[in-house]
Amino acid sequence: MSHARVIILVLTGVFAFVLLLFGYKGVASLSEKTNSAKLITIENRIKNSVKIVSQSYGKMKKETFVFPDDYDKICFIDLSERTFLAQNTDLPEIIKDSVSSGSDQNVFLLGKNRHSFNAGSISLKNPPFFKCFDIIGGSVKLTFEGIGGVASVS
Repeated sequence: MSHARVIILVLTGVFAFVLLLFGYKGVASLSEKTNSAKLITIENRIKNSVKIVSQSYGKMKKETFVFPDDYDKICFIDLSERTFLAQNTDLPEIIKDSVSSGSDQNVFLLGKNRHSFNAGSISLKNPPFFKCFDIIGGSVKLTFEGIGGVASVS
């Protein structure tokens, strides 16, 4: 082989490697942005459901939520029961820390990644004043019910 051919092969290999590297980073970035968009959509849908049902006693809304693969559980807490929640040993540590710090987050997505937000007025009628639902096959079905200015989740 001539030196020119070797140089062309080396440059082609370097170009292909750089192209693959940037292509992978682009796909990874796109996947991350897609997951962020899914989380924003889920958050807005939950907030909307809580708002709608809490306006009318007895109103119910059933919804199915599809989550990114990084999450395997969604938990709701009743912030009006902070004292009880802070003493609850069954509460996942991240939620206990949030309650103890005085945060207003009342919805927690748990798994490889974590995400939390305030969805509005949520009441969980009985101890332990938190409910967690397993995300199975990437989705979970939730029922929101208005119970006099607040929403219950089941």
